[in-house]
Amino acid sequence: MGRAIILINIMFLLVSCASINIGESSNIEHTNSNYFYYKGYVFANEHLNMNSERKSSNKDYYFRYNGKNYYIKHSNSKDYESIVAVDGKFVKLKGEIQHGFLDSYRTKEQSRIGDYIVFTELIETRRPIKIVVIDGNNNSYILKPYKIYYDPISIFESSSGIYYGGSPKENYISHVEFMDVFFKIEDLTKIGFKKSDNRNKGDFSISIYYLEDDSENFVIEDSLEIIALKDYIDSLIRD
Repeated sequence: MGRAIILINIMFLLVSCASINIGESSNIEHTNSNYFYYKGYVFANEHLNMNSERKSSNKDYYFRYNGKNYYIKHSNSKDYESIVAVDGKFVKLKGEIQHGFLDSYRTKEQSRIGDYIVFTELIETRRPIKIVVIDGNNNSYILKPYKIYYDPISIFESSSGIYYGGSPKENYISHVEFMDVFFKIEDLTKIGFKKSDNRNKGDFSISIYYLEDDSENFVIEDSLEIIALKDYIDSLIRD
């Protein structure tokens, strides 16, 4: 009976130790199963320490993706120093978005808490100088890194002789918004909506210019996805 009690106690200790090891390692264990490619903008801010004090001598790097800024956590990002080389540039990043401690993995240490991203791969993205989108009604949107122009179809140009696209407009946009449109178009071309010719009624015609004499021209089929892109572009042209 005594030996049985001793054996039970030993087993209990082993299980307890195993549980502690698993708990500690889970805070720093990352697998590639949740890693995806993200396209966005890298920028730096003055370092904000754990007392919310800004330190101009140090930099915090952020990745702007889908309208949100994610802190780049360097303590578990592969080749973190490479991020410095793309400060102020647009990149394609393979990584994982997480939520937790920005400065430490240990729960008993003081740390900022929020959303952050880690990465294993980082590629600078080729940046166009102009994007032209012609919608299903032949209204044209001309986008440049800091400005957007809307050139609507007139009644005289309309095949029905009734439809017109309204008044011409222009508006200032940010280079981030310009690249957001580019990335959204890229995503559409990769999920089966792109075709090189045979534009049908309702289809969108798109031209992307990398140089004035270097452009990519294609058609995007009418779909909910391209309408969502148009809605986003319309939001940029509104007063």
